[in-house]
Amino acid sequence: MAETLAAVGLVSNIVQFVDFGTKLLATSRALYHSTEGAMQENVDLEMITASIRSVSQGIVNGTLGINEPELRNLAGTCTTLADELLAFLSRLKIDSTKNRQLEVIRKSFKSIRFGRTVRELNDRLCRVRDQVFVRLDYLLRQVNCPSQKASLLPVIHNLADVTKTLGIETQRKVDMIKVEILGILDKRLWREGQDEAALDNLSSSLMNLVEQSRTLRNVHVFLKSLHFKQIKARQFEVKIAHTNTFEWIFDEGNEWSGGHKLLIASHFFWNAGTTMQKSQEGLLRTLLFQILADSPELIPIRYPDRWVSGNTRNASSCLEAWSLPELSRALEAIAGLDHLPARLCLLIDGLDEYDGDHSKIIQVIKTLAKSPHIKLCVSSRPWTVFVDAFDSSDSKFYLQDLTINDIRLYIKDILEGNADFRDLKSREAAGSENIVQQIVSKAQGVFLWVYLVVRSMLRGLTNRDEMSYLARRLAKLPSHLETYFKHMLDTIEDVYQEQTAQTFHIMANASTTLPLLALHFIDHEKNDPDYALHREIGSVLHSEFVAMVDIERRQLNARCRDLVEVTEDKDEPFFFRYGVCFLHRTVMDFLRTTEMETLMASRSGVGFSPNLALCRAYLAQAKTLPAVCETKDDVLRNLVLGTIYYARQMELLDGVEATAILEELHNTPEFFYRENYIHWSEMFPMNEFQNILEIAVRAGLRLYVRQKIEEYPATLQCVLSSGLQTTITIRQDSIFEVLSTSEVDISMLRLLLELGACPSEPLKSGTKTTIWENFLHERVRHHDMVPAQWHMAKFLPPDEQYSAPKVTTNAYDVCELVILHVKGNGLYFPGVKETFQQLFEPDQASRLCGYLEDDKDRFTHSETEYKRTYRSKGSPTWWNPLGYFS
Repeated sequence: MAETLAAVGLVSNIVQFVDFGTKLLATSRALYHSTEGAMQENVDLEMITASIRSVSQGIVNGTLGINEPELRNLAGTCTTLADELLAFLSRLKIDSTKNRQLEVIRKSFKSIRFGRTVRELNDRLCRVRDQVFVRLDYLLRQVNCPSQKASLLPVIHNLADVTKTLGIETQRKVDMIKVEILGILDKRLWREGQDEAALDNLSSSLMNLVEQSRTLRNVHVFLKSLHFKQIKARQFEVKIAHTNTFEWIFDEGNEWSGGHKLLIASHFFWNAGTTMQKSQEGLLRTLLFQILADSPELIPIRYPDRWVSGNTRNASSCLEAWSLPELSRALEAIAGLDHLPARLCLLIDGLDEYDGDHSKIIQVIKTLAKSPHIKLCVSSRPWTVFVDAFDSSDSKFYLQDLTINDIRLYIKDILEGNADFRDLKSREAAGSENIVQQIVSKAQGVFLWVYLVVRSMLRGLTNRDEMSYLARRLAKLPSHLETYFKHMLDTIEDVYQEQTAQTFHIMANASTTLPLLALHFIDHEKNDPDYALHREIGSVLHSEFVAMVDIERRQLNARCRDLVEVTEDKDEPFFFRYGVCFLHRTVMDFLRTTEMETLMASRSGVGFSPNLALCRAYLAQAKTLPAVCETKDDVLRNLVLGTIYYARQMELLDGVEATAILEELHNTPEFFYRENYIHWSEMFPMNEFQNILEIAVRAGLRLYVRQKIEEYPATLQCVLSSGLQTTITIRQDSIFEVLSTSEVDISMLRLLLELGACPSEPLKSGTKTTIWENFLHERVRHHDMVPAQWHMAKFLPPDEQYSAPKVTTNAYDVCELVILHVKGNGLYFPGVKETFQQLFEPDQASRLCGYLEDDKDRFTHSETEYKRTYRSKGSPTWWNPLGYFS
């Protein structure tokens, strides 16, 4: 994109030069023959000369980074013409030291040659103009260029896609400017001389296009640093309010905005969701993102440091992640503005779902509420901490006191929208009104209960129930949500009970929206538990997927009633945009009670493991990933990490390993990407992992590691280095993320040593450096970094977090375990004592040196002789990086 915009900027400079040059030549004859105001004319010529030099320099600077030969040649032609125009201008000046009349006579004799020069320069400028317009037309219109860098249209389309996803308001400015430029090119008014300002307008429009596109790119980079995958997830899952309900909440807001633009930003806390959905960081990033996407002009004003970062060539990689204090200051900066481009209405739902110090979230709300340009609507269960904080507010209200009319409206609209109910009402008007009134009375303001009851009424109407049967149905429905949930479970047919329990068990275990495709594959387990292993690698056809979505919707409705629903996130790739989630957070709370967990476990069947089911499903998805996928690498990486995550959960919670699944997973990416020759390790930055076994060692899959090493003993030494590195944690969030820790997994290391791993063996074939020596070398290399500095890695982007410097906070425990386990087996080397002293406290270093005494006696070279040798050299070595003996 940067090269394309630079090319358009260069074209703009060339157009400006052509426009300037042709206008100059058009007026040059008058200047040449002028006999009055010599001094003023010379001043004007000096100004023109300076302008030409400035434009010419702009063209020279504009060629930097341009690789297109045509444009570079045009730029070279323009600089040559600029030099000739400057020489031409010098001849127009009148020498004030000479006789003016004689100068005029001399010019008269030269007028013929002068006219020829003007025509020649003008023709050459016109040729440059025509060539640059051909190039400009190509830049603006061409879609299928040989090189995408050669065309601006794909860049504009890409920006449009990005801004549509992020909701940025600037894109329409770029579109308007592009239309304006194409209009100027189509009319070609400058050729017929119909519009003398056409070239000037074109140059201005081009520069405006470049500036707006760069601004849009920088806004995108800035907002991307705030965006996270699930930023709109709850918004997609929350149903749209029924027509004409809850309108009252905005009445005062519309009046308060007083004709100003009203921006509504929202955040939904969800304790059962991802980290971002239940944290203060998620709230701040969501609100900032929505506000600044709507009013991007605030970004360079309020956050100039980050805006400067966004203007760099590698903006997307150099823009730092946000810290929590920085996010707080950023939102406070907006709240502190005297003037805002819009009045802000902030809706924050579920304070009781916030996972953190409630006093901090209360303070955020109170700080925002001080601004006269911001109004907040926050909701929570009536917890004491929130009642105490907001009880004195005049604007406090209980939702159930205000929703009676909305509930009545919803019930009447839905039921009376049904032809069978209208027929019943025509025959039993009193009975129909009584049904509506009973639902309103029993609801106690709980809209979710109303929604479920009305769905039950509609099922009765489908069965052609009379009004009396609808009344009986309503009477049997519990008036409390949890009791109602139990009632719904009891109404599920026996044939579906096991599958229903398994589905609920899996969804509760997943803790986030589950891909519908995953649930589809889990259904295969009944007929073939090893379906994921047997499945061929290849994508599902689009038509098959559409049919599958319809089937899954029907089956979920039969098995789970109205407690789960299928959602659609259009920002996701097509095959992963459909998800399955619980109808409401209260359903998750209900299923996580001890009573329901026991019931679901008893109904799920003997030996059922939700972790095993999810592990298989993620492998099956990885093998089914479409060949054409908008974000193929990211999606596949997420599926691979998901498979490993649930394999780890199987070991922790079920006590079994997932060997066959992990082996199949190891092969899948290589087969799937065979046409691109992408190795498994290239899915991770820095090629940190070469195979599944290395990841398993770092991720703590001890059962799998033991089985593989016992099966293939030769792999033991290969993975010992991984066992001496800091562990990784695969975190389940909106996506699966790899986070590094600051400790070596002592249990994993002990396992490797017990299986026979030898740290005194060479690190690589043909080298003398041992695995043990390399471990200490790496610790010394980072010994000046304190653990607190390492923890800043959590502010890095997810794909960079686990490649942060590995500061090992339990290095002493590692050294002690290794020395005691393989004592007397070649761990001593010259300089080891100084290395220990550099890394550890004096008593720790002394203790470790004591463990190595026996090993030292076996060492064939004298340490004193070794020191004497290296003292004379005075140079750092791998084990003595600071030149200890120099």
